Amino acid sequence: LLHSWRQVEELSRELPDLERLWLGRNRLSIPQDFHVQSHFKKLVYVSLVEMNLDWEHLQRVVGIFPSVKELNLASNSMNDLSDKVTLLSLNSLEYLNLQGCGLEATRCIDMLLEQKSLRRLNLSSNKLTSLGNCVLTQITHLNISDNRISDREDIHMFLKFPNLTDLRISENLLFEGGDRDRIRLFILVLLPNLSILNGSKPTVVEKRDAPHVYLHSAFTEFFRLTNTERYTYDLEQFNNWEVAKWPLVTALIARNGNPSPIEERN
Repeated sequence: LLHSWRQVEELSRELPDLERLWLGRNRLSIPQDFHVQSHFKKLVYVSLVEMNLDWEHLQRVVGIFPSVKELNLASNSMNDLSDKVTLLSLNSLEYLNLQGCGLEATRCIDMLLEQKSLRRLNLSSNKLTSLGNCVLTQITHLNISDNRISDREDIHMFLKFPNLTDLRISENLLFEGGDRDRIRLFILVLLPNLSILNGSKPTVVEKRDAPHVYLHSAFTEFFRLTNTERYTYDLEQFNNWEVAKWPLVTALIARNGNPSPIEERN
């Protein structure tokens, strides 16, 4: 068994052409006089699963893997962030796995905003209630299943992920109860480029119905909250309300028509 990061550095001297490295479940110490030097030339995949790492520890040693494209940090303690912690200096990183790392706040995700090479991000099995103000426009694959996302309005955060093609968001409170199918259609409206949602391809019928279900749900909620109906509601009041609550309504009405047109009142 390995016990020190110096041994990993020595390994890079012995195997400079190594492409994949598994170090998981080892407990590696950082020598006091340790200065990162790496001879790995082709290393693209590194697994550091269940090594009791935190961000500060990782920052001190991650330079050993300068060319890594896929980094697996699952089951570590990555929620304790200090002011000393900054962005990981991994310019080739395309896939990052933070599954089961105890994440509660979104600051750790904010750290990734400038990681321009990142395309696939696994945040499953954490304690996230939302993704905050994170704008990860370059992400194409996102797994946030098995978290604590519960509010329907939180799904509008996906407007900040316009290039998503694969989204996993199952096993959140959001999908409990009878709204599972409706929430799925809402997400398809928000992310028209999705090819996979919770492991399955959206059907032609789902894509056709999604905008109409979104519009109908917005009007239904407005009528309930204002104690009005389609023949008595105030259109200006609705327009002012929906901008914050249902931000895609205006665009969808322009494209699909108003399901509760005021013209029908006469």
